[in-house]
Amino acid sequence: MCLVAVITILISLNGVVENAFVLSDPLHSARGYEPVLTSFEAYQATQDRRAESRRGADTLTPRISDADLHKRFDALRAERIAARRFEATESLVTSAVVLMFAAFLFVWHWAWLSRIAKDVAIEAQSQID
Repeated sequence: MCLVAVITILISLNGVVENAFVLSDPLHSARGYEPVLTSFEAYQATQDRRAESRRGADTLTPRISDADLHKRFDALRAERIAARRFEATESLVTSAVVLMFAAFLFVWHWAWLSRIAKDVAIEAQSQID
């Protein structure tokens, strides 16, 4: 039981540390092939690359104005930050609850084993006397 609790504590600590980093900078925790939202210029460059790759197949794709592109960027950035913060907070709380429960089980099991060991020692001592 103690070994399982210690392993669970280590895994939960990993989750706590990872999610603390995500909460500190949600935009740099992007996964997959999502557009880059760390700056408008980076977003604009990824959108330009996407548009160029689409133009090869479809030459009728219109170019989006910088003002409209900036509105999209602001909306996507706000949504990404909110989503990453929610996911990280949810995972952080889950990891913290599991961590506390595992720590409680470890302490309880350790105390229980200590009481058993003490009772066995007292019984052995009484048999010797």
